[in-house]
Amino acid sequence: MTWRAAREQLLSAFPGMKAAGDSNAPISMMEYRRRAEIAIRALPPLTAPANRMAPSVGRGAHGQRKSGPGDSFWQFRPFVTGDSESAIDWRRSARSDGHYIRQNEWETTQNVWLWCDSSASMRYRSEGVAETKLDRAITLALGAAILLAEGEERIGYLGGPARQGPGTGTGNMAVQRCMEAINEAIDLERFGNSPAIPEPGAMRRFCHVILFGDFLDSEEVIRRRLSALAARGVIGHLVHITDPAEEDFPFSGRIHFEGMEKETPELVHRAESIRGQYRRRMEAWRETLLALSRSIGWSYIHHRTDRPSHLALLGLMNALEG
Repeated sequence: MTWRAAREQLLSAFPGMKAAGDSNAPISMMEYRRRAEIAIRALPPLTAPANRMAPSVGRGAHGQRKSGPGDSFWQFRPFVTGDSESAIDWRRSARSDGHYIRQNEWETTQNVWLWCDSSASMRYRSEGVAETKLDRAITLALGAAILLAEGEERIGYLGGPARQGPGTGTGNMAVQRCMEAINEAIDLERFGNSPAIPEPGAMRRFCHVILFGDFLDSEEVIRRRLSALAARGVIGHLVHITDPAEEDFPFSGRIHFEGMEKETPELVHRAESIRGQYRRRMEAWRETLLALSRSIGWSYIHHRTDRPSHLALLGLMNALEG
């Protein structure tokens, strides 16, 4: 387990930890997709956004609160010179002395951006756990991409390959592009040190962004980055991924902790003596992330890598619906 350089307020006594013998064998993107599809099959019926996101406007369509192309009623307005007589709503007009035009609400598909933290701390996997935090993040990101594509939403990956160009797409092709973008952005062999929260990039007002990561950075940095995204009118969802050892601190005896991002090593003679303090600070950090998310109208989901992937996907789909 590891903590980034700027998190002294979280764990000042022991800045970095790593499990002995941690391995990180590369996994193919097709294997990640297989895991994502397994998680999706475990979801209850009607979970896909096609059935859950904005049910009043139909599959993949979201009201823009103004008149335009769409199937949902918006308002009646008086007939004016230049309007086509075929647009007159005769039933409504019959109840008054004038003629009225029926307008529908302008509806568009939703743009949803995905992003995974690719920093070294995401490689952590404690003994007895099958996946690293990054493994789980990619699985969840692809699961969300598949579900959103089935719901006819437009999806894209932040920081994807330059050859793809900015923007989002629909359908299985968009899922494939996300897989390629994740493979390149994450770089399964070298692992860059990505920020805890990405820059806004190509995101525009009213789009959604789903961030998967451990969010191990200072409160100041997290707050500043989230505020920058919220100022753009972006609707966000944090999926906070942790390893069970990061939560439970099961260590006992004389332990030498090493950081995965060049933190100062820490020798603890009786690890069990700081377990209570550690757990309280972890709980406080989760509460901080929750409070920061709520303060800007975002959702927050905490997910441990020793728990089924579909639970996080279910919570995420519910958050997207709301």
